[in-house]
Amino acid sequence: MKLNENLISLRKDKRMSQQDLAEALNVSRQAVSRWEVGTAIPSMDNLLALSKLFGVPTDELMGADRGTDALESETVQGSGNIKGDSVLKVLLIILAAAVLAAAIVITYLNQKEVEPVEQNTVKFEELEEDEKISDSDAVKSGPIS
Repeated sequence: MKLNENLISLRKDKRMSQQDLAEALNVSRQAVSRWEVGTAIPSMDNLLALSKLFGVPTDELMGADRGTDALESETVQGSGNIKGDSVLKVLLIILAAAVLAAAIVITYLNQKEVEPVEQNTVKFEELEEDEKISDSDAVKSGPIS
């Protein structure tokens, strides 16, 4: 049960009207009505006064009992895990995207490797006798075009 339902039930068990309860706590009848409707929550002082008046622990007054405590703690823990799982999934997606981007870049760079430039070199042994020049001729004439 929720706080507002507990208040109604406990008040009726004591055969009290909203006005009677309001007077016992020194609050307005409208305050009691808002608590019972669920549009407002009593202050901590009022919760303690309600607890004493009805003879129930504040946690029970707030709607917690042994059966729901375990369920609520699992729900809170579960919601924390869901958030943690969501963060983990986002991080894994980002990591996967980074790995994929790195693989694409590496593949692109490997394909773009420059093939050796063909050099305009001729082996000396393959030249005809009249095409051969000496070192001194090379210095005089400069590079062959």
